[in-house]
Amino acid sequence: MEARGFLRLILVLLVLAGGCAAPTEAQRGRAQFARQQLALALNSFSAAIRDDDVSRAMALLSPDVPPADRSGLKRALEQAVWLRRYTGYQIDADKAVSRIGRRSLRTGAVEIRVEATSEEGKGFVDRYAAIRKDGAWFVAGFVLQEPVEGERLDPPEGEADGIRAIVDDIFESLKGGRPAEVYVALPRDDPSAHTRVGRRFFWSKLFGVRPKSYKILNDLYSFHEFQVLAWPDPQEDLPLLYVAGGLVVTVYEIPYAWPAGGVVGGDTLSTYLFFSRSAGRWRFQRIRLVGEGTPGSR
Repeated sequence: MEARGFLRLILVLLVLAGGCAAPTEAQRGRAQFARQQLALALNSFSAAIRDDDVSRAMALLSPDVPPADRSGLKRALEQAVWLRRYTGYQIDADKAVSRIGRRSLRTGAVEIRVEATSEEGKGFVDRYAAIRKDGAWFVAGFVLQEPVEGERLDPPEGEADGIRAIVDDIFESLKGGRPAEVYVALPRDDPSAHTRVGRRFFWSKLFGVRPKSYKILNDLYSFHEFQVLAWPDPQEDLPLLYVAGGLVVTVYEIPYAWPAGGVVGGDTLSTYLFFSRSAGRWRFQRIRLVGEGTPGSR
């Protein structure tokens, strides 16, 4: 959910806020109980995110959230559970609710800034909106962290099986000396999938020199000549990073030698495989090979 939409929701929810007299002991007790119930709702919701359980998180949303908003919130949850930043997600709900005043609690509609941590160890802040209905507190909206380019991904179990299967096929084709199979698997309607631009030097722009273009098919045929010293196993290791535009990339460092091409002492070929998701399926989008054996790649 966009931050603007989140704030709009909060403003609507808080419109009934009003004044109050000095609290009695009973009122303070009720406020503390409300904070405890609110913290419980937040902890239950964050536990669902930590467990990669989008369905459970959606079931914990307020029944008053409109269907259109629920769709947007579901997409945000599906994105969050792919981020390594949310692996081991923990929030300090008690600290967050302790800052909420009795007046806000009485209205039954609050906005909460929640400090969070994960297995990555870096702290961050998420924002939640919560409302009370029939005596119980529910999450009504949230603003979670957006992915940034190069961010590590940790998809839920089974969610990346489609990518793993494609990577398996790519490596089997390359192992078997069939680089053309990898090339024809690239999208035909995307010219950038079939060529790459060589290294740009600082004087290129200064003198109006256009960098050289290289054919991906030639890179693949060069790979066919390499002596790969150790093939990666995507069943055991599938390192995924987020790329802007909704793409994800898996990156493998493959040791190789190529005596015929002058790579005698060995080199490491950085192999980038890009994927996108469409209609529930993962699709292979492009491949980039970076090493001494692929001219202009470094």
